[in-house]
Amino acid sequence: MSNFVIENGVLKEYKGIGGDVFIPNSVKTIGDWAFQGYTLLTSVTIPDSVTKIGSHAFDRCTSLTSVIIPNSVTYIAKCAFYNCSSLTSVTIPDSVTTIGDLVFQGCKRLKELILGKRVYPCDKSVSEEISSILRKIEEKNFSELPDNDLAHFFMWGYYKRTGDESALPYVGDFREELPPPEPEPQFDDIDSEEKFQALMESAMEEDNPSALPPLEKFSMYLTPQKVKEYLYLCVDKKSRKVSTLLWDYMETDSYILEDYKETKNKKFLAHIKEYFEKFMDSAIAQNDIEAVQKFAQEDGLFTAENIDEYLHKCIDKKKNQILMILLDYKENHFPE
Repeated sequence: MSNFVIENGVLKEYKGIGGDVFIPNSVKTIGDWAFQGYTLLTSVTIPDSVTKIGSHAFDRCTSLTSVIIPNSVTYIAKCAFYNCSSLTSVTIPDSVTTIGDLVFQGCKRLKELILGKRVYPCDKSVSEEISSILRKIEEKNFSELPDNDLAHFFMWGYYKRTGDESALPYVGDFREELPPPEPEPQFDDIDSEEKFQALMESAMEEDNPSALPPLEKFSMYLTPQKVKEYLYLCVDKKSRKVSTLLWDYMETDSYILEDYKETKNKKFLAHIKEYFEKFMDSAIAQNDIEAVQKFAQEDGLFTAENIDEYLHKCIDKKKNQILMILLDYKENHFPE
């Protein structure tokens, strides 16, 4: 006859004689009052299938001396270890997100909580402190948390679950457990269109856009025609993430300028007119003679008010070829 009454993963009742008890792996919840009053229970092994410990689950288990709660448990209900008067040590994982009131009420010998690799000295009011901390974390009132190991521990657990970087100022020296940042990939060896194409195709095979550099850095290899070819290739390879990256690139100033230079697209020309100073500054900085020649073919981009400013910028940056284009334009359109 089994010592456990289990229904749908809930341990409803323990019927053994106590001693060292191993809860079956089929249990997901230790039910309310499941071990209540078992004064001969000396130790309990909780499997990592358990996610919840119910109300008064170990109430008055007066011979229980220590408990290790596995990393699967997220919820400990009120009075779970009420009046476990021999309990001296409890191991709590940072997976716990909710802990009820009076969990350790009456545990008069309880001296420490083991939090990961650290020991936190405590007293019988520790469950109320944890409850308060977890409520503040749930409400994201991080600035109201106490500055102690207990709060740091549960904030560290919150950060690991959520990746919420706003939690990091409140994790104390648990921050030292952060893995070192991945080194930023360098793409200094991509010095030809062939190498860039090989990199693009490799990223498409794995649908891994993070394997690519910032595309604007290699706009010289991303002509409008080439971008379309890469998009067709993304369809063939079912590379949705890389195709999204390319669509985003098509909204950048770099692509708009390249498309305009090739097609004189009127929609893109309107965008260039709106932000002409930025486009012209970029053309001067990159010595993009073709772009300036295209701009000079349009009406209204260069004006009597702005052309002298661009002439001075060309002189300052020693962009002589662009300077000559602008001088010719000024002589023809704005004679003295």
